[in-house]
Amino acid sequence: MIFDIIGFYDKDQNTIYLHYQNYQRKGETTIKREIIVGAEIDAYCTKCRLILNHVVVAMVGKRPQKVECLTCHSQHMYRASEPGSRGKAGSAAASSVSKQDKEMEKKKAKLKRLQEKEKELWKEIIAKKDLTMAKPYIMSDSYEIEDVINHSRFGMGIVTHLITPQKMEVLFEDGYRCMVCNFSQ
Repeated sequence: MIFDIIGFYDKDQNTIYLHYQNYQRKGETTIKREIIVGAEIDAYCTKCRLILNHVVVAMVGKRPQKVECLTCHSQHMYRASEPGSRGKAGSAAASSVSKQDKEMEKKKAKLKRLQEKEKELWKEIIAKKDLTMAKPYIMSDSYEIEDVINHSRFGMGIVTHLITPQKMEVLFEDGYRCMVCNFSQ
């Protein structure tokens, strides 16, 4: 007998559908199998780098979590499809990744806008200050709010907040930094 087998995994129903086509009898059969621990399933093997038969080792709810390759016997997280491909089984995972990417892009854009605002604020304040009166930054010195300091690495900065007697917040061109002051050994 010659069979043509087509199978796919439905994540929503947690079932594997195997479609057999018998060429001698010219008939078709579809078998529905529920996934359980110990069941065989096709998955991407991270060691072999192929889609091969695996045994389900662990499940979370109704979904396979960990599988063991029947070829190389390595255990790894279940992957329905190859990395980078967007098949039926991997579409839900791919959409969650794209949501994470979108959220990350939003956070990066928000951070960039904040940094630009801080830079504009620094430019406004520095323009009003006499830079010849800037104190060189020394950890053991004491500073007051609105003092202009000259840091060897970060450049000119303005003391904006005294957090504790030994810590101050300074606005530099590249943003706010927490600096040590009144430090004695």
